[in-house]
Amino acid sequence: MDTNLPKVSVITPALNARSVIEACILSVAGQTYPNIEHLVLDARSTDGTQELLASLAGRYKHLRWISEDDNGIYDAMNKGIIMAEGEWVYFLGSDDILKNCDVLTTIFSSREVASSDIVYGYNEFGDKNETFGGQFSLAKLLIQNICHQAMFYKKELFEKYGCYDQSYRSWSDWEMNIRLFANETLAIAYLPVVIAKYATGGYSDCNRDEKLLNDLPEIINKYINPQHAAAYKELLVQQKTIIWLQQQCQNRDAEMQNMASRSVELNRQIESLGGELESIKSSRMWKILKKYRKIERLIS
Repeated sequence: MDTNLPKVSVITPALNARSVIEACILSVAGQTYPNIEHLVLDARSTDGTQELLASLAGRYKHLRWISEDDNGIYDAMNKGIIMAEGEWVYFLGSDDILKNCDVLTTIFSSREVASSDIVYGYNEFGDKNETFGGQFSLAKLLIQNICHQAMFYKKELFEKYGCYDQSYRSWSDWEMNIRLFANETLAIAYLPVVIAKYATGGYSDCNRDEKLLNDLPEIINKYINPQHAAAYKELLVQQKTIIWLQQQCQNRDAEMQNMASRSVELNRQIESLGGELESIKSSRMWKILKKYRKIERLIS
């Protein structure tokens, strides 16, 4: 092992993940990067996850795991930070996998790493080949979060600035990222590299964190330079306005589509009635009635 390379601690929270976690572990075990450990924090799974972890730990010496009660995903992630022996920490979901076997080598051979506190790339959605993320400014971060599966943090950041706030049950990593991105003393580097295949439908995707959304103005006041705070709050207001306008446009589009459908149906009915009228006009009775109406007009 090349001990000159920084050690990377991959942290994976797990709960009843028997069907997916082996692929996650194998994607880490298959990395060409030599200085790595994988920590799995299991929340007392009952589906065979613990037995599988015990078996895999016998095969992969870089894999460590515990199984104990926790207070949610961020409690497990905080435990992983404490356990981590690496200089860098990275969080990978139990149903996620690293993009390819060279991802960590690509990241940690980049010259930006040596002078950075945070390095991030972007993710791919499962098997859809759709990407999410890209480069972020602090303003963009207030509107959407960076997936933690795309980010590498110096462990010392958590020791200095604190771990995840567990009062935010599903989007605490968003609060953490705002906290760190707002710190002008930190060096943050973006690398245009796909880090992981991110499985949609997880806990954070399916559970809006209303507390965090309500606390965003307070978070801005707490962490963002006062001379910029007012502008960022206005940005959030504008975002809400844009979302409302987008919803109105969608409603109008739906109304227009409904009107177009009705128009098509009316045209179909007109065409049908026109066909019936032409059929009537060509009938013998129509011709007789036509002569009768002509005579009636002459008499009157």
